[in-house]
Amino acid sequence: MNKIQNFLLASIVFLLATVSLQAQTQVNVTTIIAPPYSPYLSSYVDQPNKLKVILTNTTNTELNLKLWVSIAGDNGVSATTSPGFRPSQAIVLTAYQTLTLDFSDGDNRVYFDAQNVTLTGITKSQIIQNQALPEGTYQICVKAIDFRSGIPLSMDGMGCSARMPLYYIDPPVPVQPTCGISIPTTTPQFVLFSWTPPATAQGLINYEFTLKEVPNNLNPYDVIKNSIYPVLYNSTQVSNNTLVYSAAFPQLEEGKKYVWRIHATGDGMQFKNGGLSDACTFTCGSIPIIMNTDGATTITAPQGSPDIHLLSPADNTVADIIKTSTNTGQPDHYQFEWKPAPIVGGMAQVFYQLRIAHVSAGQTPAQALKVDSQVIEKTVPGTSFSYTKFSDFTAGETYAWEVKYLQNNQVKFYSEQWTFKVKKTYGKY
Repeated sequence: MNKIQNFLLASIVFLLATVSLQAQTQVNVTTIIAPPYSPYLSSYVDQPNKLKVILTNTTNTELNLKLWVSIAGDNGVSATTSPGFRPSQAIVLTAYQTLTLDFSDGDNRVYFDAQNVTLTGITKSQIIQNQALPEGTYQICVKAIDFRSGIPLSMDGMGCSARMPLYYIDPPVPVQPTCGISIPTTTPQFVLFSWTPPATAQGLINYEFTLKEVPNNLNPYDVIKNSIYPVLYNSTQVSNNTLVYSAAFPQLEEGKKYVWRIHATGDGMQFKNGGLSDACTFTCGSIPIIMNTDGATTITAPQGSPDIHLLSPADNTVADIIKTSTNTGQPDHYQFEWKPAPIVGGMAQVFYQLRIAHVSAGQTPAQALKVDSQVIEKTVPGTSFSYTKFSDFTAGETYAWEVKYLQNNQVKFYSEQWTFKVKKTYGKY
């Protein structure tokens, strides 16, 4: 008896499976998407011929059906027709009929309506606001479903489109002025702004430059994105990733902080962060620079505190020899280092004057550095110097050092004056 029951049950299951398989071969489905692929769902219902599906009735009977539509990415984002959704009228296929449907037609747009889909990884408000899909590779699949019973009439996977890669372009990156620095004021006004063009973009890019003053130590990122704060200057240019801010533009004021940003756009281009660069700030400093008509640069003589800052040997310390990388034990050099002078970018190579003096008994470092016979001077093309003449230094004695930047034989920037001693007296090598 049990064998008979098992046989009948197996027969019923087989029969149902056969019927189901036959049902799923009643309609052939082909889904076609016209490139370029859009990250906006609205594009597939707003643009004629953008998304089409071809339905073929393989039977000799009339079929009444509806569609099940899915767009899914490899990033976990998907939108699929809700299980309970049924359009107001059925799609009718006569015997052996082939029918092409365009999703821009009114009766077919409903399949992409936010109220008729089940969402994963994206919200209905994002669809309603027509926000772009996240980056990823997507595929649109369509199945034919019996209008009344809901039984699938086409095979799974048959009605899937080609895969659609959706990748966005990196926005511009501010380059100059360097974010967070203090820039000198110039007469006439001259500031060069530049940014990196998106490397993967093809076609013409519009760059919108926006500059605002940051008032009362407010957060500059809030200032640049909030329309309640006035724009000091705004312009849009095509394909040019530099802007010369000249005397023709609103004046930048000494001591004030500013924030700027670039917004990139282009036909058919999708940018990360909506094409907005990071916000970049700078402060107008107090070192006035005069741009002469012949292209030369004159820097006003410094006032007040030093503008070049010494690094090593540190003040009032004992300096030791820097040995060679071969570690032979032989002395190699004393290392002098300092920070660069605040000179406007784009100038020719900068030369500094390193001055070292032996401090005699009863002298201050400043007095020793004023006596030419006690001073050793070196012209240095950079911000470090390797001193190899060890016989110039005696253990136990005090030495003073300073760095100056000269222009036309006039001191334009200078450092503090530090002292040091050496650990050991060396002979000549």
